[in-house]
Amino acid sequence: MRKITGGVCAPKGFRAGGIRCGIKADPGKKDLALIHSGEPCAAAAVFTRNLVKAACVQVTREHVSGGRLRAIVANSGNANACTGEAGLEAARRMAELAAGELGIEAREVAVASTGVIGVPLPIDKIEGGIGALAESLAEGEAGHAAALDAIMTTDTRRKEIAVEIEIGGVPVESGAWRRARG
Repeated sequence: MRKITGGVCAPKGFRAGGIRCGIKADPGKKDLALIHSGEPCAAAAVFTRNLVKAACVQVTREHVSGGRLRAIVANSGNANACTGEAGLEAARRMAELAAGELGIEAREVAVASTGVIGVPLPIDKIEGGIGALAESLAEGEAGHAAALDAIMTTDTRRKEIAVEIEIGGVPVESGAWRRARG
């Protein structure tokens, strides 16, 4: 295994982007991210066992159960947790909006939200920004960095990695990032 550059855009055919749509109060902070694969990808996930699950967890669990995804849309500044049926509707709408911009099915889109708990997700702001978000998609480090910036909340630093490994003599790239505190 060797480290490479590009983060979530390291694998061939992946693009990412991030913009500010107005969820966060700070006008200098991005708050909406998108990762897209040109081809369907095998998908698997591990979910919380907590009795309380955010709307994005519930919707993504439904979507990943099909075993294939092509995109992840994520917002920061609002966790869309403890928001009831309205939160579920907003999470499903996020997937629909991203899918519409990408020309794919909503069930091919995972949804993620991070931020304040118990406040309704301002889906109108996401609706207003989704076109610009899709236009922001870029390959390589530029796309990766923009998406990573858009999911940061109280993070003090980025946590990211991209690696290349060989499977059966074929090089395979993988990239990841996560929110991090401390």
